[in-house]
Amino acid sequence: MNPAFYLCLCVLCTFGVVFGDYDWSSNPGDGTEGNPYQISTAEQLALIGPDAALLDKHFILTADIDMSAYTFDNSPIAPDTDQTNDTYAGENRFSGTLDGKGHVIRDLTISRSGTSYNIGLVGLTTSSISSWEIKNLGVDNLTINVADSSKYLGGLVGRGYGGAVSSCYTSGSITSGDSCSRMGGLAGLASATHISNCYAVCSVTNGTASTLTGGAVGQYAASTGKLEKCYSTGTVSSGGTATSIGALVGALYTGAQVVDCYFLDTAGPDNGIGTAKTIALLKLRPTYTNWKFNGVILGNQGYWRMRDDQYDYPYLEWEFVDGDFHGDFQVDMLDLAEFSQCWLTDPDSFDFNYLCDLNKDGFINLDDFNIFCRNWLKIIEFRRNFAILKGS
Repeated sequence: MNPAFYLCLCVLCTFGVVFGDYDWSSNPGDGTEGNPYQISTAEQLALIGPDAALLDKHFILTADIDMSAYTFDNSPIAPDTDQTNDTYAGENRFSGTLDGKGHVIRDLTISRSGTSYNIGLVGLTTSSISSWEIKNLGVDNLTINVADSSKYLGGLVGRGYGGAVSSCYTSGSITSGDSCSRMGGLAGLASATHISNCYAVCSVTNGTASTLTGGAVGQYAASTGKLEKCYSTGTVSSGGTATSIGALVGALYTGAQVVDCYFLDTAGPDNGIGTAKTIALLKLRPTYTNWKFNGVILGNQGYWRMRDDQYDYPYLEWEFVDGDFHGDFQVDMLDLAEFSQCWLTDPDSFDFNYLCDLNKDGFINLDDFNIFCRNWLKIIEFRRNFAILKGS
């Protein structure tokens, strides 16, 4: 068999789609922490794959990535290449960092007709406690669809050990058949993993005799694991004989912690993990005790923002464009008025608005105005549409 044809066949069997070659040495980054590889296309993202030479590297997104042209039959990053069983011995696992830099991966579809293991944006991670990280990333309109007896399915991570996830969200659907386990909107299994300041708007559905299913995490294990300051609003449903099903987390094991986390009270079973809230309460900032919010009055203090133009669920701070001081997903005269009020103000004065310090140098001057002008009249339409997914 021609070697080139054989290589393409292997890639097709692994991912369900063939991508061309990419010379990583031509990338503006070199994969180090100080100069990470830059990802701007679906092809670059998918070609990380199971490559052991890449899975311990550092990556950043430099643009939103549209995956709608492709259907994968395995995880794009660190897939389980042996789908005949749920062990991971000998598999190449992710141990690097993926920083979305406030960008979104849209319309990722992973579909397998048979039993599947370790499925997500990242399939498998290393077991070292602090060796991998995913942050500042949205996975929007995700679709995972697999068959009976599947295990370890998550929007961001299928099977995660150690590591950290922060300031991320997922939306979409994760669906499997009967006798499935460890499914969640953010992670299927999170063992000794710290997940903080994230939210999930994924519907998670499996059939009879399934177990360990949650809106955010299917199973949380190990005493060093913690889910902190997160919420979930996606529906969670399983067959009649299913066990360990929760609207937020399916089950906690070995001392794992859930701190300051909430879920929509009508989204799925309340198994006592996290705090159930109505839609109305989830749209009120006082509900989120101990969370850190930004805002015109609050300044640049934290990871979250609430819309100022209407009641809505919390969004991650990076989801708002620079210059949108009033939190309505657009930059217009309201924001210009706010900017003018704090122009050249003393950083120690009451009038200084940290949100207007767009380059975070401690001053509000022409450098910030240049950034503001670049975003003038920009409207984040997809955020307005996305709000519909969270409920009325």
